[in-house]
Amino acid sequence: MKASGRLFVESFVAGYETAGRVGRLVAPSHYQKGFHVTGTVGSFSATAAAGRMLGLTQEQLAVAFGIAATQAAGLKSNFGTMCKPLHAGTASEHGLRAARLAAKGFTARGDSLECDQGFASSQSDHLSTDAALGEPAQGWHLRNNLFKYHAACYLTHAPIECAKEIRLRSNFPPERVKKIVLRIDSGADKVCNIPNPTTGLEAKFSLRQTVAMALTGVDTANLDSYTEAVTQEPRIKALRDKMAIDFKPHWEHSLAEMAIELDDGTMLETHHDSGIPWADVAKQRAALETKFDSLVTPVLGAAGARRLRDVIDRIDTLADVGELAAASTKG
Repeated sequence: MKASGRLFVESFVAGYETAGRVGRLVAPSHYQKGFHVTGTVGSFSATAAAGRMLGLTQEQLAVAFGIAATQAAGLKSNFGTMCKPLHAGTASEHGLRAARLAAKGFTARGDSLECDQGFASSQSDHLSTDAALGEPAQGWHLRNNLFKYHAACYLTHAPIECAKEIRLRSNFPPERVKKIVLRIDSGADKVCNIPNPTTGLEAKFSLRQTVAMALTGVDTANLDSYTEAVTQEPRIKALRDKMAIDFKPHWEHSLAEMAIELDDGTMLETHHDSGIPWADVAKQRAALETKFDSLVTPVLGAAGARRLRDVIDRIDTLADVGELAAASTKG
């Protein structure tokens, strides 16, 4: 089918807002029980986006959610393996399949989110309909969006920013570090606390590893930085061994505090909350463009990356979103 860039944007917004509402329906117990929301809630998000693109009726969309519900899956226990990023792909696959099947008359319950033995009752301990239907801050969940500036688990981002700030502010060689103390929410213990990673994927879910990378100047925004070799780098392993983590119950999950003691007794301290958007929008865009280039250039080349970025900048004016698909393909 041919779709305009405006419809593409509308579909994206529909998907995003659905993720916010379904996520609130089952939060926080859904995630605490071990489900990865990218794969589970993401399936409904993709369904809403595809449903908007295909022009499903309300009745068809309810059925599509039922088809998505029976496919929604994703386990946090697979963090640090290839299955974690696979969840994003399977959620997209499930959503597109659900919308297409519903459009063709395939059947499913239309109340699968809230019914007995449905999505909420089977994958969480409660049904927070008030939270799901409530008005989000600023009127849209999308306006509360946060960006991932580092190619690692989001709960490592605040510690990474702490380490970067201390390194850039004080400019000391890593060998001078005597001790590192990180204070962070206790929930991170079950998400990104692999103490001695041995692969690039495990490195993404290691507080010690990512902090050590940041302290040694490794580009944590670049996917290519996360390799088996970087986990075995002697300076990084030494820093990992000097780090103690103080897990704090009931903390803001995006907040981190860090104290570094140097060999002469100097104490360097800072804190960062990755849940607070950068006030400098230009800084945000520059960081996103840097990450975009690091991800896209190896695939499309420098010229291809510039072409794709140009199309993205014009997305809402495109007569045919196929132009975006074409720009995403290596010529």
